[in-house]
Amino acid sequence: MNQITSVNNPLIIETAKLKIKKYRDQQKTFLVEGYHLVEESFRAKLLTKVFALKSEDLDKFSCGGYLVNEAIIAKLSSTKTPQPIIGVVAMPKTESIDFKSILLLDRLQDPGNLGTIIRSSAALGMDAIIASNDTVDCYNEKVIRSTQGALFRIPILYRDLKKEIGKLKEKGFKIYGTGLAGGIVPKPVLKTERYALVLGNEAKGVSQEINEFVDQMLMIPMQNGVESLNVGVAAGILMYCLNQDQ
Repeated sequence: MNQITSVNNPLIIETAKLKIKKYRDQQKTFLVEGYHLVEESFRAKLLTKVFALKSEDLDKFSCGGYLVNEAIIAKLSSTKTPQPIIGVVAMPKTESIDFKSILLLDRLQDPGNLGTIIRSSAALGMDAIIASNDTVDCYNEKVIRSTQGALFRIPILYRDLKKEIGKLKEKGFKIYGTGLAGGIVPKPVLKTERYALVLGNEAKGVSQEINEFVDQMLMIPMQNGVESLNVGVAAGILMYCLNQDQ
């Protein structure tokens, strides 16, 4: 077991940089905070380092462990009330996008919405998520917290969405879009059907250039004068309806 006592230790300085997206992308690693997320990343075989206030917490993990003080934990943490354990996690590698059901995200910006959608996607049986390059980073600390570990249970890729949808259509995928009017109520897809569901930006919805690829628009019937739903809520309803027979 190693012990670090200074916030100016080179390893601590470098690790703290992972709170910035540019450094996460360069190092292909990110930070998780708290026992649950550290344990989830360990189960996924992605945990590379652990920093903890108690030595007994380090004994649970077969990776680089460092006993540190509260000042170091505060430097590494992104919260006002830091958890007593922080992990450094390798970004999952996804070699293929040969899936059956895919959620496509066009320019989502709210970390809480993305975290909710990731968690719901994993729970409701989606095979993968493909997000546009200008969608909020899934390794943002707020996204990670709201996924509650589901981040490790579903592949997430950032791509040029227009190009990826073109590739999916060539493979025979049916593309479902979402709108406030003009769509049909979602029904369970056939087990043999390959499909992708597109969700758009919180304020602007799906862009016109992406909508041009849509084969069928879907809508959620609403009552009591409610005109729209939060994108995270709508995503859960639509995925549940489409995957009922899977």
